[in-house]
Amino acid sequence: MNHTEPLIEVKDLVKEFTLRRPFRSPVRFRAVNGVNFSIYRGETFGLVGESGCGKSTLGRSILRIYRPDFGKIWYSGADITALSGRDLEPYRRRMQIIFQDPYSSLNPAMQVRDIIAEPLLLKNRLSREECDELVRTMLIQVGMYVGDMYKYPHEFSGGQHQRISIARALIVRPEFILCDEPISALDVSIQAQVVNLLEELQQEFGLTYLFVAPDLSMVRHISHRIAVMYRGKWWK
Repeated sequence: MNHTEPLIEVKDLVKEFTLRRPFRSPVRFRAVNGVNFSIYRGETFGLVGESGCGKSTLGRSILRIYRPDFGKIWYSGADITALSGRDLEPYRRRMQIIFQDPYSSLNPAMQVRDIIAEPLLLKNRLSREECDELVRTMLIQVGMYVGDMYKYPHEFSGGQHQRISIARALIVRPEFILCDEPISALDVSIQAQVVNLLEELQQEFGLTYLFVAPDLSMVRHISHRIAVMYRGKWWK
């Protein structure tokens, strides 16, 4: 891990939403309120906080799923705060997300091969055969079988769903992954397996993680540094 080279830098970040209320005037509230931090290349930065504190909003603002209202986000030294459209596309590939609920993030009507290959088909001009070969390699990397690529999501357990989600995130070879509560929906017996897999993949591919979780129990095991959010604010 390079402790001196930030991959991501966030300064005074603010994200607001409008809350619309029946028969009353809408109000603005700050889900993220003036956050400052850096994530170094190759590290896992743990972010802990209760439900609704703004941690997922912060992560999705970094990925530019949400556009910040104030503040700055730098990725590898480039200011990506206000980028959109084609200007943002090169960074989309370098940043991926693993969702909290693995089953709902997988299209039940698609085979695993198509779920995992979807990011490739959107961003690359690869043949079906080339995509299938990459899918087979990625399934092996996350501890599944090549034959699983022809199955559907309902044929797998929760832990396997998350392995499929991890394979989908990794297939475009990102640098940074937002792990948005990736083990919260899993049985306790499976959580450690997924965390260990993420650690192994980090070592193999040199990944950088923002690992979001509601409590410290598993974050302490995987993270190099940890911060806590409370009502949109930040404590290291």
